[in-house]
Amino acid sequence: MGKRDNLQIGRPSLIGYLRELGLNDGWSVLVQAVLFASGHLRYVGSGRQGLLMMVFVWALIWGWQRIRHGTIVGTILNHALVNATVFLFIGGAVTSL
Repeated sequence: MGKRDNLQIGRPSLIGYLRELGLNDGWSVLVQAVLFASGHLRYVGSGRQGLLMMVFVWALIWGWQRIRHGTIVGTILNHALVNATVFLFIGGAVTSL
């Protein structure tokens, strides 16, 4: 596993593992985005399918960002910013969605 496949903060990423399995960058990003979005399926049951689609799109963006920069540090910061924005606009705890 090369330097670009590490989080550079201590452990390998899912995309790095997928690339080791032979998936190219595009498929690695798509698979991780589907897995990330599947962790947010509760939005479907609450009638917020649009949020699930937004999560999937953000996961694609963050996957691309991870590939491009070779780290998820920026992705973590961006995710925190998105969560804070959702919290401010929707109000209440994000887990209550």
